[in-house]
Amino acid sequence: MKAATTTVLYPAAEALPSSYRAVTPDGLLTRARLELSDDEPPLYEVTAVKTPVPQLPRAIVTRFAEIVRE
Repeated sequence: MKAATTTVLYPAAEALPSSYRAVTPDGLLTRARLELSDDEPPLYEVTAVKTPVPQLPRAIVTRFAEIVRE
């Protein structure tokens, strides 16, 4: 098995469209919120993570209340 050299996102099991999981090159697994920007052309941005991710320094570290509710 070969490891990725960057953080990888994949959809979480929950039905929330912005709910993702992120796994870092060193194996950290955390939640991430992926949102579509209002830019032209639109871009996706990771706006929040549950645990700090060095490769995503602009993402806010927060608890995901919408996941707890679901």
